[in-house]
Amino acid sequence: MKKLLFFDIDGTLVDDDGSIPASTIQAIASAQKAGHLTFINTGRTWGNVDPELRAIGFDGFICGCGTEIIYRNQVLFHQQVKPELCASIRELVRSCNATPLYERSDTMFYDPTMPKHPAFCDLMKIYERKQKDVQDLTDHADFSFDKFVIWYDEQTDLKKFQDGIAADFDFIDRENGFAEMVPKNCSKATGMQQLVDYLQMDMKDTIAFGDSLNDLPMMQAANIAVGMGNGTSLHPYVTFITKDIKENGIYEAMKQLNLLSLSYQKKMWLFQKIA
Repeated sequence: MKKLLFFDIDGTLVDDDGSIPASTIQAIASAQKAGHLTFINTGRTWGNVDPELRAIGFDGFICGCGTEIIYRNQVLFHQQVKPELCASIRELVRSCNATPLYERSDTMFYDPTMPKHPAFCDLMKIYERKQKDVQDLTDHADFSFDKFVIWYDEQTDLKKFQDGIAADFDFIDRENGFAEMVPKNCSKATGMQQLVDYLQMDMKDTIAFGDSLNDLPMMQAANIAVGMGNGTSLHPYVTFITKDIKENGIYEAMKQLNLLSLSYQKKMWLFQKIA
């Protein structure tokens, strides 16, 4: 029976050194050959999904924690935060002394008036190397976003910030002074439900793969939730735990769930026998 497979990116598809295990790419192709549909389900907005991930050939993408849904190159849904609320959030973040990164489908904005948290600086170096589009938002007439993140420390008025966003955004604590803000009506789970409805399937046909607490809505919505071995914070909430990403965790889980095509299983059996 056809299944819908949903994959987080960082720590699930992509290792901490930025590589994608070859076994993961092969397993996804094999699952598609077996008739299953595969989707990235990520907190990243569309413009921040790396070309090598797009090149794998997924059937679709849930981006920005459900703020944009793409199926076979067709945008099914895209929600942007209203400009007036964006401006209000910008001023709130400034008054709370946090380091923001505002994310939109086509670009990202940083605020040069705010302190540069060390982790933010590290990320900017990665984005510069990858030639990501990150703009200075000072007096930018085109400033708007779909979701945003902040880095905070002891100088940040976190309570004021949380109180200020409470009506419009969910606050997802990513730990280590990092938090993700997503519009109230959007999540990795709502994105899944919209795709399921569009494809006229059922949530019982869904399987999710993740590694961190921002995957929790996706894991709770899926019929089967697979936790990566390296994602210990998520382990209490999953159906079962596969191996670490460095130990071919995606392939091992998909083999255990009988998601791979028979031809691929036979090929791997022969390879292992010869080896």
